[in-house]
Amino acid sequence: MGASTPRHHSSSLALPRLIKRILTVSLYALVPLALLHYLLRPTPVAVTSSISTLPLNGENKQQGEQTSASGAPARKQQGLEASPAPLAPRCDYSEGEWVRNAAGPRYNGTSCGATIKDGQNCMAHGRPDTGYLHWRWQPRGCALPPFEPAEFLEQVRGRHVAFVGDSLARNQCESLVCLLSSEFPAELVLDGGEERKFRRWAFRSHDATVSVYWSPFLVNGTEKSSAPGGLDHNRLYFDQPDERWAAEVPGIDVVVLSIGQ
Repeated sequence: MGASTPRHHSSSLALPRLIKRILTVSLYALVPLALLHYLLRPTPVAVTSSISTLPLNGENKQQGEQTSASGAPARKQQGLEASPAPLAPRCDYSEGEWVRNAAGPRYNGTSCGATIKDGQNCMAHGRPDTGYLHWRWQPRGCALPPFEPAEFLEQVRGRHVAFVGDSLARNQCESLVCLLSSEFPAELVLDGGEERKFRRWAFRSHDATVSVYWSPFLVNGTEKSSAPGGLDHNRLYFDQPDERWAAEVPGIDVVVLSIGQ
């Protein structure tokens, strides 16, 4: 019989080949992983603190609590200022009641008769009592300071204030003009005729203008009429503003709207 090759000699030759193959595969796997790690690693961000570390137990107090030339601590200079006091709640002037006012109004039907519509001038028509003049509006929970014509005109200096709407807008505008003219002369520069639907006043002392525009619907429309052949209903076009006031919007700075009264 011929001699056979021992088995342990074949196994010793296969083992180095296996290790070499494992190392080769590992190298092929590690290279892509190293490349991905290099490309995907996050960029370090430098973080600086605006607050200096204070010394413990009061040591080195001169360094830990530096002061500025004005004597303010350095921490306050670095943005750690005290929070501002909370703002007081805004006053709701629409909630309140009418209370008696011994001082009386700034104007009445006699002092402002040229501005107030004749049909609404109670004094001119002989109303004997004047108690209705001694009322003022008192909001709940806050005080309403008295109206100051000089302060108002200073706020609207060089501007045009317009009231647009129905009779409520007209009454508000006339009341404002009467209040302002109690201290400053008002010049009527545009008169809307007997019905006074379009009027304008100029306060030359402050280069201010106050106007009223009659527009009960604010939009383009035709009011109903009891005249023969007239409409028995209001016809409105909601996509078209009333040009009687909308055409002058570029020259108006403040608009007060009212409707439906």
